[in-house]
Parts: sequence; structure tokens; C-alpha cells
Amino acid sequence: MKWAFLISGFELFCLVILGVILLWLWRSERIEPFRRIAIAWRQKLGWLRWPLTVLLICTPIVLIYHPLTDSVFTNFDYDQLTYLTRPYLRLFFFLLSLWGTAVLLTRDDSRLVRLPTALVAGVLIGGAFVLATLLIEVTDYPFTLYWSEGNRFWDYSVLFGRDRYLYPADQPIPAYIDIMRQSLWGLPFLFPNLSIWGMRLWNAILFSLPYAILGWLATRPQKKAIWPWLLFGLWSFTFLNQGPIWTPLVLAAILVAVAYRLPIWLGAPVLILAGYYASKTRITWMFAPAMWVGMLALVAPAKDARRLTTRDWVKAGVLALAGVIGGFGIRYVWPRLQTLFSSGESISLESLGQTVEILTPGGATEVATQQPLLWSRLLPNATYGPGILFGLAIATLPVILLVIYLIRRHHWRVGAWQIAALILPLAAFLIVGVVASAKIGGGTNLHNLDMFLIGLLFAVALAWDAASSKLKDLAKNSNWVSALLLLAVAIPAFTPMVNARPLELPSQTEVETALNDVEEYVACAQQYGEVLFMDHRQLLTFGYIEDVPLVADYEKKLVMDKALSRDGSYFEDFYWDLSSQRFSLIILDPQNTVLKGRYDSLYQENNAWVFWVTIPLLDSYESVAQHESVALELFMPLGRDFTCP
Repeated sequence: MKWAFLISGFELFCLVILGVILLWLWRSERIEPFRRIAIAWRQKLGWLRWPLTVLLICTPIVLIYHPLTDSVFTNFDYDQLTYLTRPYLRLFFFLLSLWGTAVLLTRDDSRLVRLPTALVAGVLIGGAFVLATLLIEVTDYPFTLYWSEGNRFWDYSVLFGRDRYLYPADQPIPAYIDIMRQSLWGLPFLFPNLSIWGMRLWNAILFSLPYAILGWLATRPQKKAIWPWLLFGLWSFTFLNQGPIWTPLVLAAILVAVAYRLPIWLGAPVLILAGYYASKTRITWMFAPAMWVGMLALVAPAKDARRLTTRDWVKAGVLALAGVIGGFGIRYVWPRLQTLFSSGESISLESLGQTVEILTPGGATEVATQQPLLWSRLLPNATYGPGILFGLAIATLPVILLVIYLIRRHHWRVGAWQIAALILPLAAFLIVGVVASAKIGGGTNLHNLDMFLIGLLFAVALAWDAASSKLKDLAKNSNWVSALLLLAVAIPAFTPMVNARPLELPSQTEVETALNDVEEYVACAQQYGEVLFMDHRQLLTFGYIEDVPLVADYEKKLVMDKALSRDGSYFEDFYWDLSSQRFSLIILDPQNTVLKGRYDSLYQENNAWVFWVTIPLLDSYESVAQHESVALELFMPLGRDFTCP
């Protein structure tokens, strides 16, 4: 580990020295002849500039994701048995690609590089890399690529693809997922021959295209300036990917972006739909559409932003109320009223108070503390290197400072009420996101800051509409503006490159051996009892294992959630089924009984699983086959009176 830090430190030192030298040369007259030569060569390239530009944009993708060059950017620490990336070396090649692309895109024959082309280069490189990161996982590999992937695919399939399973037709299949995500990701299962490759492609589409669409709808294309508008959408894709953010919330935000520009009578129903859609996905999102539209409706309309008309206030209020009706009224109040009417009870303040209990400090605290809060994850830690607060600052501070600069210098004229409409929702989203990130099971990235990131994107879009025509001149006259613009583009572009690695899959022989093992053990074990796929349910979903009755109980993600919540009542049934050896075979990922220390990644989650699941499992079951390369382990009852090959 110490050698890794020394190597990284040396790389950073070399990068700083190189930057100082390049800056000195750039401002020195001695480089002028070389600059003229470079411009002359660029002119001679002609149409070759475009394939060279594509090559340079793809350079970080090829260097980082190609197996032959990965060893240059990654060290294996044999003491810690983990891979260590070399971020400063990656940064060097990213900057080299950025500079080279900007040189080729610059059309000014008197300049080697211009700021606008550098920004365009950063957006294109970042967008290409993030898209490649998603597409590299589109593979027909039958086992799970990460901890929850396979079982999530099973969750998605249940709504439209339940005919893939042997399960009683008169019973619903319980899945640990909300209906909105299940219906959205489950759409491809309307096609009976969907493969795991097709499901992964759909997953990549959902985590990319809606992000860009939100950026395009959040801002208006200027006349004769369609390319900046298109690039803003691409930048939105890389900016939101820093979460990343679940697509249903992005779709709710898209509805908000559409609704606030419509007349009130059209916008209100759209906001009701947005609020309902968000709340049906996650309870913490119930007020997000109402708060976003309030911000947009109050900040966007005024020409002289210090004066808001009565019409502006009415529109903001009606649309926000529509969002509340959809997110809270239909979801929580209306069912309660229906129950009261049908039961004949009188509608009392007490009965209605039970409905809004979640909005009280006590109710909100109860929801927030159902699982332990790990405040250490807000600061640098083993689970998420920079920590939530520093990671969020890196991701968002440049755009926040840029927006503040535009407001303070009156390039974006907003009044006190509009500033409040910007700050208050963002502050609320920030608090909720930070608390959610501190919950056990979270804090591995910025995805719980989803409402804040989308709200900030809306603020940036409003600033873009108001001041985009001035940014070019501002950047010429202010080094601070230039620096903030470059950082706002470069950070989302470079962040996914820091820990990226090629997709390393087991050999075809290992995959086939593991599949054969599962198939043989399942065929044998189901003669003696039920077969439980706690994990790897995608093997059933996509037909790798056939003719096995589905046991829907004890899905791994649900069991983990109960372990993190310390839900002893839930595990009573689980322990009874284990001790009575209800299952003749259990399919899981490889198990261990090692309790991790506080300096290990996700040590609380690991220890909760070991305590609540692994140790009780091994009291009644033993491992009969293990395939580490595909993250698979099979368990059968101890003292069983049957044998399987």
C-alpha cells in the first residue's frame, strides 16, 4: 500500500511540474514559432482532422478499457489483495486527449486552442467515456456482473414475464422493488425471447438517454445555436451520471421540465402525474416534482427578475400544489379518505393526522432511522474514498460557484424571492440526500443526492437560458469564469475514469463448468425438496436453468435489507426453514464468516450479513460446490440422507 501511495505521489509531482512548464511555455514568446507550425499543420490536415478528432476522443476509452494497456493504469496490491488505480497517470492522458481534441476542433487560424473548443472537447470526451462505460457491460455473460445485478433482472421480469417461472398462477410473485422501476425496466420482457444481452442493453439505454433528454428539455435552444443546446444535453448526461440517478426520478423531472412551460390547465395534470410517479417509486421523492416546478416557475419567467407578477405566483402555486396532490394526496391522503368513507367512520382530525404523520419531525425521524446512520461515510472512508461531502463538493462546486458569480455580477438578474426559490429547495434536497447517504447500505456513491443533483441541473439550465450569450465574453475577461467553465466540464468527464477497469470475465470453460454444476445439482436436489435461488435468479429468468419451481422467498436483496434493519421477527421464519432443512439446495454467492474492521470497505454491511445470514446458514447447511470466478456457491443440508454428484 505504501508503494502505491509513493507512486501516486510521484505521478502527481510530475504532473504539477509538467503543468508549470507548459504554462510557462504557453505564456512565453519562445513557443510562438512552434504554435505557428502547429496551426499550419492543422490547416494542411483538411478532412483528416475529423477522424483524428474521433481517435483522440476515443483515446481514454481505449487506453483504460483495453486489457493490454490496463496494467499501465492499475497496480495490484498484494498486501491488501486489491487493485489500485493510478489516477494521476489517467488524468495526464485525459488532459492530453482534451488538449489534442481542442486543437483539432479550433477553426481560428490565429489561435491554437480556444476555450469554447476546449469545452466542446471535454463534453464529447466525457460523454463518449460514460457511454462506453455503460455499453461495455452489455454482454451475454450469464452470471451477475455485480452484487445485485442478476436478482434485479429477476425483479424486473416478474411483472411482464412471470410466465418464465413455474409458480402458482393464482398467486402474485413478490419482488423487492417498486412498481415504477419494475414496469420501466421490465418493458423488454414483453418480448418472450428477451436475452440477458438485450436486458443489459436496455439497462444501458435507461441510464443514458433520459439524462440527456432532461438536459435538452430543461433549457431552450437558441436561434442559430442548436449545437450548444445539443452539447448541454450531453453535458447533463455526464453531470447526472456522477450520481448515478435512478431513471424514474429523471422521468419525473422530464415531466416537470415539460409542464412548467405549458399553460396552467395543461401543466397541472402533468405535475400530478409527475408527483404520483415519483412517490410510487420512492417515498423520499414525493415532494420533489412540486419543489422543482416551484423553483422553475418562479425563477424562469420574469424579464426584470426583481419583479414577479401575480400571474407568476399563481402559476407557481397551482403547479406546486398539483405536484403535492400527485405525490402526497393521491398516494397517501386519498386511500385514507376512501377507507373512512367505506367504513362509515367520521372524518376526524385525528384520523387525518395519522395520514400525514410522516411529515412530522417524529415521523420523518422514524423513517430516517429505521436503519443505523453511519456519519463517518460523509468524510473520506474505505467505502467511498472522498466521502459524501467531499465527493459532492468536487462534483458540484464549480457549477455552484459559476451560478453565484452570474448572480452577484448581475449577468443573471434574479430577485430576492427568486434566490429563495433556488436556495430553499436545494437546501432541503441536500439535507435529505446527506441523511440518506449516511444510512447503512448507502454512502458508496452520490446516488442518494439525486434530488439535489437534478435541482442543481435545473438551476444551471435557468442560468444558461439567461446568460449563455454572455459567457463567451465573460470568459475572455475573467480567468475565474474560464477556470470554472473548464472544471464544470472536465470533472464530470474525468470522474468515471478514476476507477474504471476493463470488464474481466471468466473463461468460457469456467462459465460452462459452473452452469453444468448448477444444472446437475438442481436436477438432483429438486427430487428431495425445494430449490432456493437466494442469488443468481437471472439463471431462471433467461432460461439457463429450466423446469425448476420458483421459490420466491428470501431473495438476497430483501434479506440484506432485513439484516441491515436488524429485523429479528423476519429472520424467525428464515431460521426455522434452515433448521428444518426445508430447502434441498440453496444457490448463493460465495460466503465467508470473516468479520471486517472499520477500515475495510462496507464492513458494517458485511458484518450484518455474516451475523444474520451466513453463520445461521452454516449451522444447518454445508457448501457442496463453489465457483469463485462466477461468484457462485451451492449449499445442501448437513446430515442429508441423499447424495448428488
